[in-house]
Amino acid sequence: MAVIGELLGVDPAHHDRLPALSERVVATGADPGETLSAHRALLVLLGEVAETRAAAPGGDLTSALTTARDEGGGRLAPAELLGPLFLLVVAGHGTTLHLVTNAARALCSRRDQLASSCAGMPPGARPSRSSCAGTAPSAPSPSATPPGASASGRG
Repeated sequence: MAVIGELLGVDPAHHDRLPALSERVVATGADPGETLSAHRALLVLLGEVAETRAAAPGGDLTSALTTARDEGGGRLAPAELLGPLFLLVVAGHGTTLHLVTNAARALCSRRDQLASSCAGMPPGARPSRSSCAGTAPSAPSPSATPPGASASGRG
């Protein structure tokens, strides 16, 4: 999330808030009120970032968007400014987190694939044997039969 925060020009002091809010926005079992609250809090934070970057532009995406908005005579509406920032935080964090986690789990469960993937790596970059110790099993595939149900679907 630090990379996304840096890309957007978020003050490093707020980097820890981004993943927490992002996770609450997409949590499937959360109370709808909590999800809405997280959504609003993330938009408020991104709005503050936009205000900060408008006042003191840098080399980040938010600065580029606020400059385009301000120099273009309001070419970007607030939603057009905050929408891409929101999307980058939520989609960028969740996708990357789950992709990396599931890839690591898959490689740890298939030692032959892990060895093949590491074959061209310098020795210091290779994962140690303990890297996969205690790895949780990966999520079942969507086609997997639920526990307690028969493959025929009749239970």
